[in-house]
This record gives sequence, C-alpha cells and structure tokens, in this order.
Amino acid sequence: MKESQMEVEAKSSPSETTEHILTVQEVAKFLNLAVPTVYSKVSKGELPFTKRSKHLYFSSTDLMEYLKIGRRKSKSEVEQKAVVYVSNTKKGLRNGK
Repeated sequence: MKESQMEVEAKSSPSETTEHILTVQEVAKFLNLAVPTVYSKVSKGELPFTKRSKHLYFSSTDLMEYLKIGRRKSKSEVEQKAVVYVSNTKKGLRNGK
C-alpha cells in the first residue's frame, strides 16, 4: 500500500518524465542484475537510494542518470572530441610563438 502511494505522489509532481519509486527487486529487473548485486552496489555507494526504516527505495530518474553516466561514447564522438582538442592545442601553440 505504501509503495503505490509513493508512486502516486511521484507521478503527481510536475516534471517532464514520470518518476517511479522502485524496490530492490524492481531495480534488479530494471538494471538486469541479480538482487545480491544490487545490495552490493548499494553498500559500495554505486547506486543512489533512499532508506526508510529497514527498506531501500530507488528513484527511476536517479537510476536513469546512473545509467547515462556509465554510457560510453561512440567512435565518432571520440573522434570529434579529439579533433576539437587538437585544433585548440594547435591554436594555443601558435599563440605562444
């Protein structure tokens, strides 16, 4: 009952994406991890969570941010960043001479 009440409160908040409050089991399914792995990541401080009494709760938007932070850049993104870096470095060298 409490969990569905939290979801309703989260849904009623004005935001572009709907935030859901998830349990450990739901997070495991969401991240495609085993439940013990979720607990391990929580104890290491890798996953954002909220603790109320003995229960852990997770925000779906926080978990999406967690996934985005771990995102690897594509080859083209890395190449583009390298070109910008090299062009800026060359400009800096020319200004120094």
